Amino acid sequence: MPCFSFAALFLGAAVVSAQAVPSDLKPLYVSSWSGKVTTLGHCGPKSAAGGDGAIPVLKTLSETTLGGVQSFLRMNANNSILYSVDEGWQSQSGNGTLHALQVKPDGSLQPLGKQETAPGPVFMEFIDGQTNMAIPHFGGRAVSVLNVADPANMTQVQKETFELKQPGPKPQQNEAKPHQTLVDPTGKFLVAPDLGADLIRIFALGAPTGNSSSPQNNQEKLLRPLEPAKVDAGSGPRHAAFAVADNKTYLYVVTELSSELMGFRVLYDAGSMNLLQIFKMKVHGKDASKTPEFAAASEVAISPDNQFLLVASRNESSLRIPNFDPKNTTELVSDPISNYKIDTATGELEELQIKVPSGGFFPRHFSMNKDGSRVAVANQQDSRIVIIERDPKSGMLGKFLGHATLEGPVTSVIFSE
Repeated sequence: MPCFSFAALFLGAAVVSAQAVPSDLKPLYVSSWSGKVTTLGHCGPKSAAGGDGAIPVLKTLSETTLGGVQSFLRMNANNSILYSVDEGWQSQSGNGTLHALQVKPDGSLQPLGKQETAPGPVFMEFIDGQTNMAIPHFGGRAVSVLNVADPANMTQVQKETFELKQPGPKPQQNEAKPHQTLVDPTGKFLVAPDLGADLIRIFALGAPTGNSSSPQNNQEKLLRPLEPAKVDAGSGPRHAAFAVADNKTYLYVVTELSSELMGFRVLYDAGSMNLLQIFKMKVHGKDASKTPEFAAASEVAISPDNQFLLVASRNESSLRIPNFDPKNTTELVSDPISNYKIDTATGELEELQIKVPSGGFFPRHFSMNKDGSRVAVANQQDSRIVIIERDPKSGMLGKFLGHATLEGPVTSVIFSE
């Protein structure tokens, strides 16, 4: 059966078979604690599970073994370089590793270089185009900056280490644990939700410093620490997302330890960025009973049009879906994704869909494609990748469009856009 052609994608004319997932879908890249990065294409046999009909099995186009525990992916579409980070807790040193890989026309990945990092890297964010990347170290109490202009010679140019004056109220808060680095819409600031410190750390972005690993002057640093924003003790902020609408900027933060959504108005003044809290509620809406105490919210994302918000929660096992195996009638456990409409005038959220199945257990990460018509979910504990249909105009999530079960707990999934 004819299948997805990476060469065709490079020419801007991807072709899939009539029995594949719709042709507007792009390939996916998946990281896993198996140490592998997998490229998935949109063809393969159909299963008869879920929704209203058969669901295609996504085809593995390429597997690249990097070793360690790969936790997150970032694509530089300008030069077709894919970056992956290994958290490092399997290594003798405990340090992490940043890998750079060239995406080849056949879908395979060619390693270009790697660089040891501080322990526990779990995210990556370009802070000035394609040159420097900010990385939070959940297991290393730090945020670092690496120069990645030359993938064969990546170097650390800055490292900010954080210490707690005292542990937080939850057992997981024995040390600083930044889990994300996110550039604001102006490109002048960066935020880092810190689960261990109950802080949204804020940095001003400075001028590039070359390859110096210890800038002497704070004004020369790529990241200049500003006053952080405090959140409720024991909430454990994990990830955040910006939305810009009606000439206003909002920041939405998801907390892992309290499974809450917090909304902030972003205010700029004289080289600083401040957060004014608008609301706080449980991830499944104002009715707190819909969010179990043992839930562990994981990811939040804003639609490309800045009109909608999606948030995922783990460890609930609150939903049941038909089996993806057409020969198996046993229902599967699924955790939920909740869907909101943003009131662009106030930043408040309106419930759109509460508890839509993520397609598996423990949705650690999800991402949307560029036009907002698809959501790819990495369900960590059952190693399942699922693609969900989405209506960009209404924001509504629909049926499953494809799925794949891979080796090891899957940790992130991104489109090749």
